[in-house]
Amino acid sequence: MTDVTPPTEAGNAGPLSLEQWRLLDWRFLLPVVQPRNLGYGGAVDRESLAALRLLDPGAGRIDSDGGPPGPTFDVVLLSSPDLQLLEAAAQRMQPGGWMCAEFRRSLSGSTRPRTLYGWRRAFVRNGFRDVSVQWHAPGLRHPSRMVPLASGSAVRDTLARHQAIPFGAVKELIGRLALALRVFELVIPEGTVTGRRPGSRLP
Repeated sequence: MTDVTPPTEAGNAGPLSLEQWRLLDWRFLLPVVQPRNLGYGGAVDRESLAALRLLDPGAGRIDSDGGPPGPTFDVVLLSSPDLQLLEAAAQRMQPGGWMCAEFRRSLSGSTRPRTLYGWRRAFVRNGFRDVSVQWHAPGLRHPSRMVPLASGSAVRDTLARHQAIPFGAVKELIGRLALALRVFELVIPEGTVTGRRPGSRLP
């Protein structure tokens, strides 16, 4: 078993297990091999922060408290943000930079969209381009698949694998119906939205 030593401080991480490395799976959704300036915000836990610091030891936190402007970033990761944090993070991004935001469907609250569909629209309203949505199946913390919703065949193939789980046939039927009605973004529970800020990346 891989040794896991918990971080003693936010920026001082010990060896990470494979499970902790998977907290960086979102990197495969972006065309950025190595971020120069990494920003993060929202519900980023201690283990996730330790993993982020492996990419950029100087990774900076973004808050939505209306404080003075801070450094800008070419890659930003948000976890379960509200709209205010999304807007604040968009202002801290370099031209051509990428934002990757992880969301869980919510049935309550007025400070954030309730569905992945709503979050995709929020990205577009904030000026992002090349916006895409990935379904995390079964969930954000332990995804076995990261499924691009732009690919109907990938979604159908993932739904077909539900046969092995409890009530899988019912879930597959509901998912296929939602896909046919083009409302799949309204029913998936967890996923990631990515988008690019317009402009050219800085040299």
